[in-house]
Amino acid sequence: YKLIFLLTNNYPPSEMKSFIDNQKIKNHTKCIITLVSVTDLKVSIIIGLTSDLKDKFDATHLVKISSEVVGGKGGGRRKDLAQAGGNKINKAKDIYLKLKKEIVNLI
Repeated sequence: YKLIFLLTNNYPPSEMKSFIDNQKIKNHTKCIITLVSVTDLKVSIIIGLTSDLKDKFDATHLVKISSEVVGGKGGGRRKDLAQAGGNKINKAKDIYLKLKKEIVNLI
């Protein structure tokens, strides 16, 4: 499995899904793609899965766990693409380890 994780500042919210889609084009299989964007006030998270992982992982579950790290309470959307957020911007860097640990547990 491959975990692509990008932590950045001020990523345009309207382009977050495009980032996931572009990574899916480059990485066709066994890939979990995560984009975390930090602004002055909040953390935005989007997680996408390649289609072959929809039976193994749930993006809604992964984004919920990720958002809890930054003070969020949920999020979600679809099994292969989910978004959430939080307001503890100083904790954004901790999402990677929490997400990685959860993925290892699910494997």
